[in-house]
Amino acid sequence: MKLDMPWPCFLSVDRKGQPRVEIFNNAQIIIVEHSTPEPAPSHDCDARYQAIRQIKDQPMEVSKVAHSAGCMTGVMDQKSFVAHFSW
Repeated sequence: MKLDMPWPCFLSVDRKGQPRVEIFNNAQIIIVEHSTPEPAPSHDCDARYQAIRQIKDQPMEVSKVAHSAGCMTGVMDQKSFVAHFSW
């Protein structure tokens, strides 16, 4: 599966540091993230992510790329998993 972001990427994690799978409307959703720190003295990052959902018996679907100036630390809100898809 091709994603529209540079390498390296990593999976969004839960509060225990394990890869997070969000279940919403019978779909399983993961988020793949990429984050690169901006040069000093900035504390921001060039961060982006894409959600991938799997609905039973259907092909996986990739969301559009979402961008953030945050450095993608911590647990993402459920809205980040579901908001980029039509339900």
